Amino acid sequence: MGLHWYSPLEVDSSEIARYSAQVLPALAETGELAAVSNGESAGRSLPAWARELSLPPAATSGDQLPVYHIGNHAQHVPIVERALREPGIVVLHDLNLVDLARSYGVARGQPGWWRQMLRLQYGDRCEPLLRESRYSPEAEQALIAGFPLFLPFIANALGVVVHSRIAEDSLEGQYPGRFRLRRMSLPYLAPGRLPARDYSERPLRVLFCGHPGPNRRLEQFIAAWGRMPEPGSLSLELFGNLGNTAMLRAAALEAGVDDWLTFRGFVADAELDEALARAHFALNLRWPSMGEASASQLRYWSAGLPTLVTATGWYDELPAEVVCKIDPEQESAELDRCLAHMVGSATGYAAMGEAGHRRLRSEHAISAYVSGLTRFAGELRDGRLATQYLEHRLVGAIADLCPDTRCAALFERPLRAATDLLRVPEEIT
Repeated sequence: MGLHWYSPLEVDSSEIARYSAQVLPALAETGELAAVSNGESAGRSLPAWARELSLPPAATSGDQLPVYHIGNHAQHVPIVERALREPGIVVLHDLNLVDLARSYGVARGQPGWWRQMLRLQYGDRCEPLLRESRYSPEAEQALIAGFPLFLPFIANALGVVVHSRIAEDSLEGQYPGRFRLRRMSLPYLAPGRLPARDYSERPLRVLFCGHPGPNRRLEQFIAAWGRMPEPGSLSLELFGNLGNTAMLRAAALEAGVDDWLTFRGFVADAELDEALARAHFALNLRWPSMGEASASQLRYWSAGLPTLVTATGWYDELPAEVVCKIDPEQESAELDRCLAHMVGSATGYAAMGEAGHRRLRSEHAISAYVSGLTRFAGELRDGRLATQYLEHRLVGAIADLCPDTRCAALFERPLRAATDLLRVPEEIT
């Protein structure tokens, strides 16, 4: 039995696809990888890097254990649809999947589905903020921060992989013992050498990579940048799926920093690596956090870049020597302080980038991740075989032992309870 890997596969549009492109060659070498898909139609062609994997001949779906990679983006909707039909391992790349839930609901013609799922997971506790969030962006941010939505996307899972302690604690805290859970450090291929940087250069280059949604705090950073006595001592380059940049352009014009702001969008990996090597700092603020480890942060560390992060979620778990943390409760004042310190004592941050690179190499090795994942898959296969055996044999054995319905009725309640543990709630499907 091999693993059928479901993930976004276009590395130009997804950090999870980049993660897959790094992990899958090592997984293929173990002989465990049977198939790769993005969850859409089987006839859709794979990207070149995926076609180059050495995969065994196609097997039937019953012989493959699905591994579903789920993140907070609409491109995961086809993967979710399969995960709710066929149990497998869910790799939870974000703890808070409210954007995915919105997209999934719209795809089903139920735009309010995500609200129903929050009620299913949290009951009446989230109701006041749910009502207020219809009219208040601040209430919606508080709702997302306080009530991370993940249950609908793991309810049918045989096992769940997470990449942060906060995700592990959230699942165990809300549903103790319900899920077979494994925490592993998000992997990344680390280069052996770091680029040389001259922190006496001006302007100092700050780089952002990713999806610049409201929780990425770019407008707040731009406002703090504009408050600097010499804003021209910094420049900012934005890479990734930038979408509508009008609000950021307007914020930069208002702050008086538009001359030093550049929108680059998605670029080839080689071009992004060159930009990372030229940069002096990276920007990775997130509030509210979606709760999981950051592939973009691992990429920054691969280039030895000191990074500004928000002290929340996985970022708050990191040692202070590998990132510069901003308290979300004091964001404005701390951004002012940090930007002034970056310009006034820039050379001191080189050690932070080097410490991040060392952490990447020691904690995020691809070989350790693949080994851990295949062990977990083996445990789940054994469990699935045992469940199938009981499912097919137990009911028949009880029938043989019970000559009349009054005796069999004694087993009805525990059998129903066991069945309910394995069934996906109707509200989710």
